[in-house]
Amino acid sequence: PRLEARADVVDPDRLRLRTARGRARLPSLPPSGSTIVRTSGGTNEAAGAHMDISLGEPRIYGLEPRLPIEELRRRADDKKVGALGSGFGGLLQRPKAEDVVLAASQRRVEPFWHVACTAHYVYDRSRLYTVPASASDVRSVTILGSDFPVVPSGKGPAAFAMETIEHCAEDVRDELFVDGLTGAVMNNGPALIGGARTEVEDPLALAVDETMVVPPEQRASAIVRQLLAKVLRPLQADTVFEDSLAVEHLELFYRPVWA
Repeated sequence: PRLEARADVVDPDRLRLRTARGRARLPSLPPSGSTIVRTSGGTNEAAGAHMDISLGEPRIYGLEPRLPIEELRRRADDKKVGALGSGFGGLLQRPKAEDVVLAASQRRVEPFWHVACTAHYVYDRSRLYTVPASASDVRSVTILGSDFPVVPSGKGPAAFAMETIEHCAEDVRDELFVDGLTGAVMNNGPALIGGARTEVEDPLALAVDETMVVPPEQRASAIVRQLLAKVLRPLQADTVFEDSLAVEHLELFYRPVWA
């Protein structure tokens, strides 16, 4: 078994090791300023409306270690007996601390994606408003020169109905942090990227001092589509004035791991 400790979050019990090495692929997405066509979710002019898409520049970052290698080795040393002597067999033949020696260690960087999108909508829609009368003796109401008859409505108070146009605006934002190897959502993503980082143009620039660069197995384009499904809303609108989408962050992060 290998003991493994992350430079950002120490995890000595994690025993997975990947040896793949290569270049990350950034997604092939529509150019900034392009449009897509809505095919459902709207009415009248809203149906088939075009959406403007703005894409941020894809970026690659290497996260700086938060703990020195000496501290990671000390923590791994504290866990070595438990890692080798786990299970029922470990109760019978538990090795002594002096019998377990750290033979070798390796530094590698593993990928995860951060994608953030915002959607902005401005639109009008017609609605029939039902307004209760102020008293039981009201028979009609005049608003801006138009008369509206007051009609009894069962057990509720008498009311009048009037056609209106609602002027609507909505802003939606969401983001995802996804493990570049497993595709699992990372709830601790905001905490991970809060530390020091270095921007690089090529992930192989992180392969210094025999560091192994693990390429992502999850494509960013699939993650972007997953996020778009959350921020794209079906609009119940008659007229759409603004319908835009911005991919604010499309970032590939590499976090250091010692194994």
